[in-house]
Amino acid sequence: MLPIIICRNMTIIEKLIKLEINLFLVIPLVQNISNSLFLSYLINSKGSSINKLFSNLILQQPDYIEAWNKRATIRFMMGQLDASLEDVFVVLSKEPKHFGAVSGLAMILMREKNFGGALQAYRKVLQIHPFSRDALRLIPILEQRILGERI
Repeated sequence: MLPIIICRNMTIIEKLIKLEINLFLVIPLVQNISNSLFLSYLINSKGSSINKLFSNLILQQPDYIEAWNKRATIRFMMGQLDASLEDVFVVLSKEPKHFGAVSGLAMILMREKNFGGALQAYRKVLQIHPFSRDALRLIPILEQRILGERI
C-alpha cells in the first residue's frame, strides 16, 4: 500500500490534495475487497483525522460547500448522525439542490427510522437526478412501509 505522506508545514488544501491523490492511487490496489469496504476501513482508522482536516478547512474557507458536504459524509460513516445532519443543513441552506446533501439527508433519516422524512428526501433526490438508482429503489419500499403503518 502506498503511504500517505503529510508534512506539518503543508496548508490544509495541500493536505487534502495529497490525501485525494493517495486515495486515488490506493483504491485500485485493493481490488480484492470492495471500495465501500475499503472506505469503511479508511474511515474507521483515519476518520477523526479526516474529520479534523475538513473542520480546519471549513474554518479557513466557510463558504466552500464541498468541505461541509465531505465532513457530513465522514461524520455519517463514523456514526455521528447529529453532527452529520448539522453539516447537511449547512450545505442545503447554501445549495438546496445539492445532490449529495439531499441523498445524505435521506440516508440519515432512514437510519433514524424517520421513513416519512426519508421518503420526502428521496423524492427530492429524484427531482435533482431522475435516474438515481437508490431513490428509484427505495421510494416504493418506503411508500409501502408508510402505507402499512397506516393500516
